[in-house]
Amino acid sequence: SIVLITPFYLSVDAAEDSFCRRVLDLIPAYIDVVERMSAKFSTRIVRLQDVFREQLKYRDPETFCPDPVHPNGTGHLVIANALFNAFPNEIISPRGGSSCAKLVS
Repeated sequence: SIVLITPFYLSVDAAEDSFCRRVLDLIPAYIDVVERMSAKFSTRIVRLQDVFREQLKYRDPETFCPDPVHPNGTGHLVIANALFNAFPNEIISPRGGSSCAKLVS
């Protein structure tokens, strides 16, 4: 299976004229392109902006990224979990006799 991942931008900066606000206003257009590509090619999709938006209810953006687009270890764990959840019935622990090769075959 192929999985597409939407872009994300973590910022809570709401100032009207800020750079962050302009990016937050633009990111939906980029997300839309990925969603249309996913629909066109029947791929799975992970909507990272939505995933991180949910996380931001409980933590500050810096918990996940030192800047709005480059995740740290915690941010990578959130992404890995979202990817894992995109394949709910297909990933089996290597101890169970399967391997990640199943994902790319």
